[in-house]
Amino acid sequence: MFTGMHRFLPTLLRMQGGTVREIPVRHRPRIHGESKYGIHNRLWVGVADLYAVRWMLKRWIGRRQAMEVTPGFGTDEAE
Repeated sequence: MFTGMHRFLPTLLRMQGGTVREIPVRHRPRIHGESKYGIHNRLWVGVADLYAVRWMLKRWIGRRQAMEVTPGFGTDEAE
């Protein structure tokens, strides 16, 4: 449904009760070519996905408590 949700994977995992751990990595300088990723061609996709995460947080059903209702239980009809 959304194209860049991987950007918000830590938040989505935490919403489901998971934990996130950071692991250090080695960064090496680019030897060949030029990056085709930049602020201008990535910004709007990220902003749109940020609104999608905000929308999901507002409507997230996992934080609400479900309650099972048994017909007639706790009323005078069951007696």
